[in-house]
Amino acid sequence: MSDSQLIIDHVCQKYGDKLDAELSDAEKNRAHALRRMLEESTYWTQVWLRWGDDAGWALYSPVLRKMAPPLIGGPILAMIRRQMRKQLYLQGTGRRATDEMFRAAISDYRAVASELGDKPFMFGDSPSSLDATVYAFLSALLDFPTTGPLKEFVQSTPLAAYHKRIRDRFFAVAPASSQG
Repeated sequence: MSDSQLIIDHVCQKYGDKLDAELSDAEKNRAHALRRMLEESTYWTQVWLRWGDDAGWALYSPVLRKMAPPLIGGPILAMIRRQMRKQLYLQGTGRRATDEMFRAAISDYRAVASELGDKPFMFGDSPSSLDATVYAFLSALLDFPTTGPLKEFVQSTPLAAYHKRIRDRFFAVAPASSQG
């Protein structure tokens, strides 16, 4: 499935809407707007960090090479990178100056941080589907081993602690048992 809204719709149809059932209509509308902003705007800057930026590509391509066929992996990845850069250009993000692109993505994350405020989750004490989407975007940014203005901005906001809080609560790895 191509985006988080399709995934959320599928899960809700199959299992019921357990994450967003308690949200007000206003909260559901804000979640929709923030999710679309992340998926239609912020996403492309994060794609650029891996495929368009030479420093990011130097870190990302070795990971991809491990999954590619040994003899033809390099040329295939070079071709895919060219296609990704073309998509970035056609979408519009690839036409922006780097600082302009980062300013736009920082504005997106500023809006997300504003919605979070000092709450543990986007809409209060319980997670919603928006928290799942925001966490995925933050992980893609914060767990990627590059630096730059976008990552530095996010690390300076409550979003960094929010990301850690969600990771620790939902994705913590249990310690290995010492019993054999």
